[in-house]
Amino acid sequence: MDEWSNDFFSSISIEQIKEDQSWEPKIWGVIGASGFIGKAVCEGLEKEGFEVVKLKAPRLSLISADRNVKNISESARSYSEKELLARKLAKCDVVVNAAGLATPDGAEKDILFGANSLLPAVLLESARIANVGRFIHLSSAAVQGNRKTIDESISYSPFSDYSLSKALGEAALFNTISEFDSPTELVVIRATSVQGRGRQTTKNLKRISRSLFSSVSAPGNQPTVVSSLPGLVSFVRTVGLETSNLNPVQLQPWEKVSVSQVLEAAGGRKPLVIPRRLCQTVIGLAHLVTSLIPKFNGPVRRLELMWFGQTQNSTQYEDFFADSSLVLKILEADE
Repeated sequence: MDEWSNDFFSSISIEQIKEDQSWEPKIWGVIGASGFIGKAVCEGLEKEGFEVVKLKAPRLSLISADRNVKNISESARSYSEKELLARKLAKCDVVVNAAGLATPDGAEKDILFGANSLLPAVLLESARIANVGRFIHLSSAAVQGNRKTIDESISYSPFSDYSLSKALGEAALFNTISEFDSPTELVVIRATSVQGRGRQTTKNLKRISRSLFSSVSAPGNQPTVVSSLPGLVSFVRTVGLETSNLNPVQLQPWEKVSVSQVLEAAGGRKPLVIPRRLCQTVIGLAHLVTSLIPKFNGPVRRLELMWFGQTQNSTQYEDFFADSSLVLKILEADE
């Protein structure tokens, strides 16, 4: 994985979006409308009576030499088809970028960074030209890596090419918005571990939950970032419609679920509870291995999340979900 530094953000001021009680968006644009999340966002908005402009994302690539914030921003400004994209977004009040690659261990690097790092900046440039009121970028909580608590700060701890590509995408957006007196408001939503029927991530979770490896670290009631697709869709809509002060980074709120609840719902039986000290030892040794063989970062991180979970600090929408019914219903359902 390429190197990462948070020093870049010392020179950038990210301001809260100001209250505007007259804000009443009616037309939404969704980039990546045919994808897993994009399709669900479109369906949710249309069900609420909004007009939705559905757009396919352009395919971009980003070579290793350009994988830095400065070059990404310059590439976005010089993108030859940004005016064409702007014309397609011209009547939209809100644009949601639901495009990108969500295959943490899978994509070829240039394509991965093109979709997750360069594309968001290109779309923001086009939205700015089109005078779109609010641009919502769906990022990932993976940008803060294996922190015990993830939050809404612009401090990053990427641990893989996927999480680095997402962190660069966010950084390029904030750099772009800071360089212009733009009419377009920028909100980054960091999605957590989103589950939904038919999604490969959910199928994999069910598979491990039904196996002999289904286990958690004691005591087993630690919170987890596993979340639901309907929950994310509802949150995107809320953020798009918000008229009060709005933080520019929003973490998808916790759905009140623990590591044990997730595995029991997905597997139909209680997971094995392993002594915490033993789990910590195993993960410590695994991190030694990944320092030598980075390709195992993803699997080790997933094991760590399954055992220990992760807490999150959402400052504005902490109590958005009343209970864990949405995510548990998805995990309990037969595929």
